[in-house]
Amino acid sequence: QLLNLLSHEELMQVLPRHLLVPRTFYMKLGTSLFIAGLARLDLLYSSHKVRFTLFCSSDLPISIVPTSEASSFYRSYLGTEMLGVPMGNEERIKQWPHLQPCNFTITGIGSKSAADVVLSSAGFIAVQGELDAPIDVRGWTPGSRGLYLRDPPMLPQAVTMRGKLKRGSVAYAQHKMRVPKI
Repeated sequence: QLLNLLSHEELMQVLPRHLLVPRTFYMKLGTSLFIAGLARLDLLYSSHKVRFTLFCSSDLPISIVPTSEASSFYRSYLGTEMLGVPMGNEERIKQWPHLQPCNFTITGIGSKSAADVVLSSAGFIAVQGELDAPIDVRGWTPGSRGLYLRDPPMLPQAVTMRGKLKRGSVAYAQHKMRVPKI
């Protein structure tokens, strides 16, 4: 796991202190989603549209960049406010383990999420795609720690509760939260 790599200040950003509100993104082929400087998920292949529903602390910055630019983006912004965690001086950033990849193939099941890509302590991303459509993704965490595919997903219906796609964006409006009356 990643927790033993983090400082107290970083832990305060990584560990959720509030209810996790999922965030859904319409991912295009050849794009990568970063959760701070802790994890990355690339969409390598899909013949149809794919949605990533992210579950992580709302204090962590999210960045979506072309996969062809992801490595240089990471090198340029690691240790800055753009990626947030990890933070610290140049020596601390030099000691930070390199992101290592692991590839996964997921078969879409339609309107629900088909599987979760667990990204260690950073969180997880539920992947939704068209029925029977193969989806190839590549997850990255420091040293590939805590990186695995969870099938079936923990919350397969979460993607269906997304808001409308924001104009000119790949992000959907905040999820509709339904809290049962007691």
